[in-house]
Amino acid sequence: MDHNDNNSQIQQPIAQGPTDQPVGSEGLIPSQNNFFTKRKIAIGGIVIILLVAILLGTFLLLNRPETPVVSSNETLTGNENVLLAHVGDRDVYRSNVESVLLEQYSMSAITDELIGEFLPKTIERVILDIEAEQKGISLNIENRIDYYEALKAEVVKGEITEIEAYDINWWIPPPPDYEQIPEFIQQRADTNAAVPIITNRLRNGQTPNEILADIIVQYPSLKGIIGINGGQYAATEDKSIFNAPRTHYYEEADQQKFFYQELFQMEEGEIEGFVWPDGSGGSIIQVLSVQRGENISYTEWLKQKEAELVRYE
Repeated sequence: MDHNDNNSQIQQPIAQGPTDQPVGSEGLIPSQNNFFTKRKIAIGGIVIILLVAILLGTFLLLNRPETPVVSSNETLTGNENVLLAHVGDRDVYRSNVESVLLEQYSMSAITDELIGEFLPKTIERVILDIEAEQKGISLNIENRIDYYEALKAEVVKGEITEIEAYDINWWIPPPPDYEQIPEFIQQRADTNAAVPIITNRLRNGQTPNEILADIIVQYPSLKGIIGINGGQYAATEDKSIFNAPRTHYYEEADQQKFFYQELFQMEEGEIEGFVWPDGSGGSIIQVLSVQRGENISYTEWLKQKEAELVRYE
């Protein structure tokens, strides 16, 4: 084999792939060209969506409503600025209700259920504030619960019937139970002896607090059954709460109860003692003041004011 034969063998053409396949305009086969075309369309669509989202977000940001103004002394939480009701020209926000709740609860204990329960109480306070402003009533009481109890009494004077009174009350098992148990027999005997003493000392100007402090020493069997304004005297540590009388407002439903039937017939300065019809106890009532108004209840008065002033969101 000569040299030329070797060269001819070495220079054999290299095998090529198929050359009859059409070629695209960019040197790519059609399937590849279609893939990149679709990807460009997809990217373009995403860019357009992003631009629309940015423009829409900017529009909403520039045109959002102003946040309601809440006074600096109100408690603020996540959704404190939710408007719940209108009372006359005043607005009631969630934060207003929270402020009322914080008089009895910690912030962590406040729930939506409590907000719903205390919304009427908050609205009632706003109504009392409006009435007090219209009538020129001003009170200097720091405790908010005590303040609104006192304000309520001042606001409704002359509008509904109310009586301010002390009630020294006692509870005894009715007959025939007491007849068989020595403890009950002793309590009934001591009550019969104590009632005229209490009544006379009230007439002499002594306070119920002073009187009962002596009575439970003189008649130990009465310690667990005698009290003032519905509270058990001996079991109450802070006896200063018995210094204030209780204000009773006329309520139609209460007029079916013996105590209120007697109370609302009394006049200022009267002291009266009576035993419950079933013999289970009794009261000595000392009336300090009487304000005669319409025979509507405070509840009815408040409902009338709510109908006039309140609009809920």
